[in-house]
Amino acid sequence: MAKNGLVTAVLLMGLVGCGEHVSAAAEPGQGSSAEQRPAVDHTTLRIRISGARVGPGKLVLVLYDNPESFAKFINPVAWLAVPPQTQTVTLSGIPAGGIAVMAFHDKNENGNYDSGNGLDEGWGASGEVNTWTGPTYESALISANQAHVQMHYPGE
Repeated sequence: MAKNGLVTAVLLMGLVGCGEHVSAAAEPGQGSSAEQRPAVDHTTLRIRISGARVGPGKLVLVLYDNPESFAKFINPVAWLAVPPQTQTVTLSGIPAGGIAVMAFHDKNENGNYDSGNGLDEGWGASGEVNTWTGPTYESALISANQAHVQMHYPGE
């Protein structure tokens, strides 16, 4: 539950769409046994969010562990929707290693980043971001268990 802009969530490998608190695991019969999955070290990741506008919709955080998925917005490690006033998110069960975070303010809650439609949905990413060219996996890559996402909105 969110308190003073803080959200704590527990996530395991896989695509997870959720609200303020998440606990997820693989469905039985879908690769949930230890023999079917390679062992992966997991860590806790703390994401600080700044510049998000308070208003309708959700702030969506999407985590990727490889450049191809990041570039095509496919196969995320985790997906989390939180209220836009959220300032900090702590995620447990995130695969250790190279993670990059993308974020967008989904004002109409359709699950997509909509640009140029008058909604002024903002976006952000971890790491150093060139607002003219957008983020790359390499520029958004997190090397520690903390990240900062600065939100950007059209016209800023």
